[in-house]
Amino acid sequence: MDADSVAERLVPLLTPVLPDLPLRSRNEEIAAVRKRNYEALAARTPNFCSGCPHSTSTVLAPGQIAMGAPGCNCFNTVIEQPERHIDVMTQYGGEGLPWIGLSRYTDREHMVQHIGDGSIYHSSYLNVRWAVAAGATITFKLLYNGVVANTGAQDAVGSRGLASLTRGLESEGVARIVVMTKEPKRYRRERLAPGSRSVRPTAWWRPPTSSPGSRA
Repeated sequence: MDADSVAERLVPLLTPVLPDLPLRSRNEEIAAVRKRNYEALAARTPNFCSGCPHSTSTVLAPGQIAMGAPGCNCFNTVIEQPERHIDVMTQYGGEGLPWIGLSRYTDREHMVQHIGDGSIYHSSYLNVRWAVAAGATITFKLLYNGVVANTGAQDAVGSRGLASLTRGLESEGVARIVVMTKEPKRYRRERLAPGSRSVRPTAWWRPPTSSPGSRA
């Protein structure tokens, strides 16, 4: 309910007792806008802001399909580029869970799940743990930007830093951890989990499907 929708309903009620109500002209503008014909305009689906890390983090390798979740990556449900498109959305906190149940009943060997660092610290870390326990072959593509961007760029509650997160995931039994960044050298002195790598996003990494287990 925005101000215009409220005004549309209040002005007819208040005009008889307040004949000089200044909102009357605004109501006439609103009515004129509603009568406009927009069919002749070119249609454009939503997309990410210029420079947004989602523009690269949500790109899929050939043959991959992905699940999304609440947040900016929900644009991928209507986005035009097929390499970014997703067909399935979960509820907040449900990232990866549908695949854990479905994976036993399909010939598809692997699924990608987009997720943000705000989500992982809020409730979805347990989903990674469950995926490992269930032996599900899934790649959690975690966009780690240090903020909860969807609601105003607050700090992610519970965040302990990327290096600490990789060590936590490794302790849960995650099979493979890759830090994809434009600055790999920045992380080579960090205490990342043993066996994890920091690489440039020059080629999209496609995880092997020979062994089960969650991947981050």
